[in-house]
Amino acid sequence: FYAFEHYGVVPDVTALAKSLGAGKAAVGAMIARREIYMKAYGTPKTAMIHAMATFGGMGEACATAIEGINVLYDEGLIDNAAVTGDYLLQRLQALRE
Repeated sequence: FYAFEHYGVVPDVTALAKSLGAGKAAVGAMIARREIYMKAYGTPKTAMIHAMATFGGMGEACATAIEGINVLYDEGLIDNAAVTGDYLLQRLQALRE
């Protein structure tokens, strides 16, 4: 799903936005390793105080993000991107030769 997964990288923090809302909703998110998260925010209950935003936690935007991710998996778009990327690289290498 993420480029860092393809290359075996384990980031401390990952920021997501824009495409997470599937072009319909303004959504952003942060994924962090537990020890980083706990050091920055403490317990999940206190983290909500720090993570609030004007439009944060809107149900429709969250549902849109979840459905967008489901479509990527259910429709095989991630696998298709890998196949298409491999094809593109082969064609570019052929041009180079």
